[in-house]
Amino acid sequence: MLLSGFIATRTVLTVLIFLLGIAPVVSVRVQAQQTRRDDPLMEFTASPGVQTPSVVDETIRFGVSLSQLYELAEPCLVEVLWHSGTPGSTDTAFCVDPEGLYMAVNREARKGDRLTLRKGADKIRTEVAAVDSLTGLCLLKAQEEFEDDLIHLRLRREAVLEPGEVVFGFHGFGTGAGEPCVAGRLVGRDSSYFGETLPISHLRIYMNLAGGPVGGPVLDESGAVVGVLTRRKLENPGEYHALPAALIEKMIQDYRAFGDSGPAWLGASFHVQSTTPQIISVREGSPAVEAGLLPGDIILRLGDRRVQRLSDMVDACYLLLPGQGTDVEVIRGLERLTLRCTPVLYSERPSRQSGKTKPDKASDGTPEVSFDETHPHGDLLMDEEPSATVGEPVGN
Repeated sequence: MLLSGFIATRTVLTVLIFLLGIAPVVSVRVQAQQTRRDDPLMEFTASPGVQTPSVVDETIRFGVSLSQLYELAEPCLVEVLWHSGTPGSTDTAFCVDPEGLYMAVNREARKGDRLTLRKGADKIRTEVAAVDSLTGLCLLKAQEEFEDDLIHLRLRREAVLEPGEVVFGFHGFGTGAGEPCVAGRLVGRDSSYFGETLPISHLRIYMNLAGGPVGGPVLDESGAVVGVLTRRKLENPGEYHALPAALIEKMIQDYRAFGDSGPAWLGASFHVQSTTPQIISVREGSPAVEAGLLPGDIILRLGDRRVQRLSDMVDACYLLLPGQGTDVEVIRGLERLTLRCTPVLYSERPSRQSGKTKPDKASDGTPEVSFDETHPHGDLLMDEEPSATVGEPVGN
């Protein structure tokens, strides 16, 4: 009896020791697998030409299947054949609206330009319906339909996209790259780059792409468009600039309202010597004056966009919709106020007298500001230095 009890006890202890021994191993394996899922780029995208991984492996690495993303986007991607200006054998456009609206990028394009969109052997005639001359973003209107059913990509508001998020892009046409869909990361936003002031903050993307896929969409994990790739060359290999999806949304809404797209105008000017978005002057007869904005007001929010620094204000102004009332939240002394402002098209602003928006000398002795009509932010931004110049307004 004692012997059988001892054997039974020993057997139980052996089983417990065995279970305790494998438990850490199971835990470690599960934890390692979870870590791989938490960081979808733990195994970063392979170079073009590398064999495509299985859907299961892709899902573990990226949290989403590259093949499934490509299947979602491929019917919306077309090749752009520009009839004039910069040849675009590798340029890409993508459909964003069931009415046959496409997005592309070309700084040389002008409204009314004719071009051809190609998908395989199928070609359709298209024209430039609207263009943002400062960024080169083009809205294309198809004059015909492709044989296949029209499919469009949906847009995601850029405001909720955080640096570090995984994004996805596509190689340019005719590259012969192995895997057409490639994973990358949003690494930041640039309001200027190597001393050049950008008209609107660009998304900086790290992505191992081939073929210079200008105009190609940048997608999030759900397949929504977060940006469109530009032609700009960046210093670091594998880095690209992309225009935010919010600019695409603005262009579409402008086109539907006015048959064109362009910057809105508020008529308020801000210091460039400070990152605080504080108004230093308002233009007579401007929407800013009608809204009750005053010099000294500090902007906290413009529409649905929070403003913390001057670059935020520039972006928010760029994306304003002309003719649409917008709430402006400001600090005025100890007060916090919300005013209502309705911007107008920049082309409809009142004419500037003597090329100046304020007297030669302000009450505090600030020197005059001259204009050369070339700076991308115009009279939205003003420099206190006498030699400083600002020029063509964008979204102010």
